[in-house]
Amino acid sequence: MELNFPPNAFSRVDESPDAEFYSQPRLVNHIDDYAIAAVGEAYRQFLPPGGDYLDLMSSWVSHFPDGFPVNRVVGHGMNQFELQRNPLLSEHF
Repeated sequence: MELNFPPNAFSRVDESPDAEFYSQPRLVNHIDDYAIAAVGEAYRQFLPPGGDYLDLMSSWVSHFPDGFPVNRVVGHGMNQFELQRNPLLSEHF
């Protein structure tokens, strides 16, 4: 199957390396409250409670809903300072 995207379909406003952007901690939510609630509800519906999870694109917060039991959460993120402040992570890289 061939996908026909325009030449700049995946261009970014800032094409500098991601490592430069994420070198400074940003202790903010990167998605709004409605998106956080939707992600949390998806986790509740599709993930078994008490599991081991890999939190891709992690930061100082994870979007597991309050009270959702987890055994272990490993965070993968771009900023060490942010990852160290995420209380849900068992470990991170």
